[in-house]
Amino acid sequence: MRLKNRLGFTLIEVLVVVGILGILITLVIVAVNPARQLQQTRNTQRASDLKAVQTALEAYRVANNIYPLSTVDNQITGAPWGEDWPGYLSNVPQDPTDGHTYSYVSTDGTNYQLYADFEGTPPESLACGAGCGPNGTFDAGVSSGNSSLQTFTPAPTPTPSPTPIPLPAGKVSYFGSSSSYPRVIQVDFDPLDVSNGGQQILTIKAWSDFPITAVSAYYILDGTTSEVYQLDQTSAALNNGVYKDVWAKTITVNGTHNTNYELHMTVTDSNGGTVSPVIQIK
Repeated sequence: MRLKNRLGFTLIEVLVVVGILGILITLVIVAVNPARQLQQTRNTQRASDLKAVQTALEAYRVANNIYPLSTVDNQITGAPWGEDWPGYLSNVPQDPTDGHTYSYVSTDGTNYQLYADFEGTPPESLACGAGCGPNGTFDAGVSSGNSSLQTFTPAPTPTPSPTPIPLPAGKVSYFGSSSSYPRVIQVDFDPLDVSNGGQQILTIKAWSDFPITAVSAYYILDGTTSEVYQLDQTSAALNNGVYKDVWAKTITVNGTHNTNYELHMTVTDSNGGTVSPVIQIK
């Protein structure tokens, strides 16, 4: 008996082959993981960018004896991301992902920090932990040899100004403006002891858990608002983690003293904390 020649595969054989090929393709995709490969490529680029900018920053310091200052949006002054930095970088790197950016911080040129936000876990040599840099949105970076990457500390919620507190006429001795820092502890001011146009020393004692950076005050008398006086620090002490300062200023008192008199103050510390108490004399 003569055998017939087979000219093709049966349906079952085709289905088996297609099934095997599907399994193999799935295994390859899982093993390769294109999305992960792209992520790793972008992270490698970020690490390279940080090192390239760091090298340029150090070259700038050698040439100018200072690091470039940072702009208000945390770029390098005179060298925005993606543009040329003549003499240092032909193209200042920018983050490879749209919507992401590097962040450069140097407020006085003596040191710097350069931050990046990696996808997934950053290299251990660059990692600074989640929540570092401006606004706490970065997780890695590099810095000058005389500084380190900074962990972001949210500024405390400003304490609302209290309702003006009526006090009897005479020397003001006001204690306490808020339950949290910064806090005005005492105000000494004697506007009724001087005639119109006379001078009086305003003294404000303030406490905070961060260094106090500015104290200002102005008064309202006879419906007229005075200039804003920037007080001078006359003494400072650090006691049990609390900065205890005295700020003072000689000011000119204009107006009569037979109407309501308000003293408005603002105290600010280095962490962005602020308090603005008001004193009202009737």
